[in-house]
Amino acid sequence: MNISHYFLLLSIVFFYTCPFAKATMDIDLYEDTKNIHLEYWSFGEEFETDNKGQILIDLAQKLIEDSDSPNLQVAININSFAGHQNFYYTLGYSQFKAWKMGDMKDENYEGLVIYVKDKDIYIKKILTILANALDKIEDIKSNQTKILKEKRHSPSNNPQYDTLLSISEKEVEKYTSTSNEKVDLLANEKIYVNEISELDYYYKDYKFHIYTTRNYSNEDAISKKETELLVVDNLLEIIGNYQNGYLVFINDSTFHYLTLYNGKTKGEYTIEGIRTARMPIYNYKYKSEPMNFLLMRVADYDTVHQVLFLPDSNLVIPNYAYDPFSKKNLEAAIKKQREKESKLKNNFEFDYQIAFYISMIIISSLIVWIWRQNKS
Repeated sequence: MNISHYFLLLSIVFFYTCPFAKATMDIDLYEDTKNIHLEYWSFGEEFETDNKGQILIDLAQKLIEDSDSPNLQVAININSFAGHQNFYYTLGYSQFKAWKMGDMKDENYEGLVIYVKDKDIYIKKILTILANALDKIEDIKSNQTKILKEKRHSPSNNPQYDTLLSISEKEVEKYTSTSNEKVDLLANEKIYVNEISELDYYYKDYKFHIYTTRNYSNEDAISKKETELLVVDNLLEIIGNYQNGYLVFINDSTFHYLTLYNGKTKGEYTIEGIRTARMPIYNYKYKSEPMNFLLMRVADYDTVHQVLFLPDSNLVIPNYAYDPFSKKNLEAAIKKQREKESKLKNNFEFDYQIAFYISMIIISSLIVWIWRQNKS
């Protein structure tokens, strides 16, 4: 094991034992199968990155096994949480090193290399690139060239670069956008993820199916029957518990609210002003007095948003600065948000009326002009 792997293990220990680290630190992790070697950056249990990575390599392994190249090795390197940097995908064929988790050491391979720089793991997109590449390996070898891509966390005053072999980004886009029958068949695969004891999900049809086995007639009973609560195209983060409800984020700012004691789902709700590739929510509180509300701190780079969510009022207040335990302040915040929404609604209706009247004037003028033309 080299020094980088010792550092990795120390990072993992620090990550799971230090609360502050969970809010500020991401770590380099590895997963592999017989043919697929995945490297990605993770915030641990906060985001669903680890689960999505496992789903990806399970489906990618099936692609290889059902292909004409069952011995092909594939490296997938995902640089997610890329902030406001450019997103891109590369595809090449070359030698590469991969760390085998079972052996705890680097091994040398040769095969397809897919490099992803994107704000999340989009499973179907990566599988589509891989499936289309399986039929064109020789074309990839013939058309790839050396390209420079800026490294993760590269300083702006002294940028660092990786040298990659890849076909052009335009060609990669063709691999991405061309539908593939083998990828379509994989939609039938059902992969379970044991998320929480009372709230789990499975991946099927390239969607996340969130369900519970909670028996609503008896809050202490767990049944074998799955009760589906929500189906979403993407899943970023799940926070909460049985007593207070769960917030299910499908991206950085949009979430659903699930209450397991009655099996109800509410949403979508959106937190305004949250930039892409935020950090995990590191502070979350639920209070039932003086009314039901959830308070969370959402950090994106240099800004921390204190977000107030009032599920009974269906309100999300993105920058709440009052004492959250004061009923007077909560009621004032609700009133202020209602007035804001009402004002926006009235402005929309006013603009709509103006557009309608302008359209009527234009149509009337056109009719008059046509009538005069025919008369003359």
